[in-house]
Amino acid sequence: MEYLQILTAAEWLLVGVSFFTSFLTAVAGIGGGVMLLAVMVTVFPPLVVIPVHGVVQAGSNFFRMGLMRHFIDRSIIVPFAVGSLLAALLGTQVVVALEPFYLQLLLGLFILYLVWGPKLSKVYMSHKIQFYLGGFLTTLASLFVGASGPLAAAFIGRVGLKKEAQVATHATAMVVQHGLKTLVFGFVGFAFADYALLMGLMIATGFAGTYVGKHVLLKLPEKIFRVAYKVVITLLALRLLYMAFLSY
Repeated sequence: MEYLQILTAAEWLLVGVSFFTSFLTAVAGIGGGVMLLAVMVTVFPPLVVIPVHGVVQAGSNFFRMGLMRHFIDRSIIVPFAVGSLLAALLGTQVVVALEPFYLQLLLGLFILYLVWGPKLSKVYMSHKIQFYLGGFLTTLASLFVGASGPLAAAFIGRVGLKKEAQVATHATAMVVQHGLKTLVFGFVGFAFADYALLMGLMIATGFAGTYVGKHVLLKLPEKIFRVAYKVVITLLALRLLYMAFLSY
């Protein structure tokens, strides 16, 4: 395939951007996936961006998960994975896309509620209902908007995990989500092989960014991480609301 022989200047830019966005996610816990998506849409059409972005994010988060595997909260991942699987199965059957205005508006408002709104009662917390729901909603949303990491992070962030556990658990949730999303797009016939070189290089630089970011995270005070996390995720939610306003 001719594509595998050479990358364009714009595609090499994506390879570099993958390092910085993975570094950001490793340090702040969120934000890199959305930033990478924003750059990718300037290079490829949405029908290419969402599946390719999914593979790159699955790879980047896989390395982050591996580097921080000792901090993963498995009690969250199991129900999240079940919900994600149900959404992926539904995604292979549903071909109706919600209007961008409504999707961005709902996601933005919901993220703000999860970050700043009251927490669920201990009864619901003990049964992990929110994580079954979180896995389902975020995976379904990712099929249409690509980067739903802020929504998943908002669900996970409500538990009050330590910074290392929060980053590691979110990375694992993203591996599940993007992995299932990749299977869905493969099932419907997307030609992943045409972008193999680009995806491979972006995953490699993403790993490098994750490795550097992990060491910064371990030295970062918990209080500063909490503030940075809330600021970044709030800005991402406001960006969704702004995009909804522009598309109205």
